[in-house]
Amino acid sequence: MQLPIRAGLCLTLALLGVLPCALAAPQTVILVVLCCHDAVMRRPCAHFPTDFAGLTIGVNTGFLLSEKLMAPARQGLLRLEAAKGNEANLKKLALRRIDCYASDRGAARHTARQLQGELAGYGFQLREVLALSSEATYIAYSAHNAPSYKADFIEKMNAALRAMRQNGELARIEGAYLP
Repeated sequence: MQLPIRAGLCLTLALLGVLPCALAAPQTVILVVLCCHDAVMRRPCAHFPTDFAGLTIGVNTGFLLSEKLMAPARQGLLRLEAAKGNEANLKKLALRRIDCYASDRGAARHTARQLQGELAGYGFQLREVLALSSEATYIAYSAHNAPSYKADFIEKMNAALRAMRQNGELARIEGAYLP
């Protein structure tokens, strides 16, 4: 069965063992962190998930979550609430509509920096409590679209990214967006 490929779907299905796409070599590793508002930070936050029991944790719709977060949610220990993207979740966190927010560290920091003026009115500062997991990232290529040059393109893309990683260019680009 051929599934339509949409942003994020291919990687999610690949990680679940259903692979309607080809994956390039791993590109980088993201750190999935839990950020919480000040009231949560005043209580013990050392042991996950027990110190977070009863809290509502915001997540991005369609984001593949760490099993470390999913298992306690399935057990009813904490509640997950999905919203469309970092901006919506950070605003909900600033307004205390959610207690914490689980996200890719770089994306959360970048979006918080973009919204700094707007969120400052709420006295909001992005506060990381703990790291939930680290995940490799990939470029996914559709299995449905298979031109004759595809394998060569993937090989050349991997080589170019490998060279950029080795000469520090990727680190400079990431540093500009993800300080």
